[in-house]
Amino acid sequence: MKYIFNLTIFLAIFILFSCNGSQNTSNKKKIKQAAESINPSGAENLTNYDNINNNQNDSICLISFEEFSIQIPNFHYESLPNTPTPIKADIFWITAELGEVFEDRIIYISSDNVNDLVVEESYETSLTITDEGPHCDLTEWEHYIDNWRPLYKNHLEEYPLYTYGEKESQKFPNVSVQQIQAAVEKHCGSEWANKIKTIQSPTEYPAGVSISRYYIRISGKRKDNGLPFQKTLVINSPMGC
Repeated sequence: MKYIFNLTIFLAIFILFSCNGSQNTSNKKKIKQAAESINPSGAENLTNYDNINNNQNDSICLISFEEFSIQIPNFHYESLPNTPTPIKADIFWITAELGEVFEDRIIYISSDNVNDLVVEESYETSLTITDEGPHCDLTEWEHYIDNWRPLYKNHLEEYPLYTYGEKESQKFPNVSVQQIQAAVEKHCGSEWANKIKTIQSPTEYPAGVSISRYYIRISGKRKDNGLPFQKTLVINSPMGC
């Protein structure tokens, strides 16, 4: 009787672990399939799917230039143009997914073939007009562009990015209300222009100012030929929600 009881417990435990193992395998397969479905075909920004385990947020965005590469953990972006790898251009643009915040992050830079590496960050603000959800962003009009700020590598080989408060993210050139209304009329149309007839500043609702782009500038000298280089990664940050 005791033998039968022990055997029953053993079988129950065996079945439990077997089910859990099957479920974990199924989850990993689903995660891998989801990751492959968002891979921008032919793009040079490759997501390292080997770093995805049970959470898609563990993906790493890898951007490879000729001189170095940048890894951005947990960063999700939209599809990219079909460009050769490694990137030869001095300026390269990517667009973050809606809701993705490019602040208070860390980046890694692999630069074994570089001397005198300098890493800097800046940001740009733009005007937006909102309507309780829909919004019109004047990203091709006036901007405030911040000065370059140096980024320093810590003891973990990470480059921590800056976090910007409301005072910084709402900086904007000194423009008149009339200039704002004319710009909104031109870029967004009369319906949007009518919404801002009574505003007194670019930050008065339904107008607003926020960060629309981030810049990472990396410069140094190549070890193989001693030639200087300067590359800039531009991150378009979708405004609104």
